[in-house]
Amino acid sequence: MPGEAAPWDARAYSSLVDIAVAAGIMTAWQLTLVAISPVLQIGAWLTGGNWNNLVSWSTYTLVFAWWGWQWLERGITGQSLGQRLMGVAVVDEETRRPIGPVRSLMRSLTHVVDVLPLWAGLARPAWDPKRQTWADKIHHTTAITVARPPQVPRQE
Repeated sequence: MPGEAAPWDARAYSSLVDIAVAAGIMTAWQLTLVAISPVLQIGAWLTGGNWNNLVSWSTYTLVFAWWGWQWLERGITGQSLGQRLMGVAVVDEETRRPIGPVRSLMRSLTHVVDVLPLWAGLARPAWDPKRQTWADKIHHTTAITVARPPQVPRQE
């Protein structure tokens, strides 16, 4: 039911989608770098530079861009890509509105509290009455169910 606390499995699946997409992007980038590495090595040799620096900086930039976009999206719309696909939104506990980019980033960083004690905080929504992680409790947020994107009907 839209507006109710999101079930634990929907939250978990949405996180797995976000992680899988990020892993796919990083894998594609690394394969691209391997494919063009001879050109990068020649360019570095001709300029006296180190192509490993380019690889490192471009990889870090891509990682930060991906997660920055996710935090921005979650802050503005209440949903990351995975949450949009699974019909989950992170909202303020009282107003039921998106929490904003800064609060989204802080909430994501606070998930370390959920992870440190044997990942117990991430499993907490399975038994918590409000289905909140410890990061949700700290930031007064909640994950709710919302309408999923429309599905394309199958042809039979």
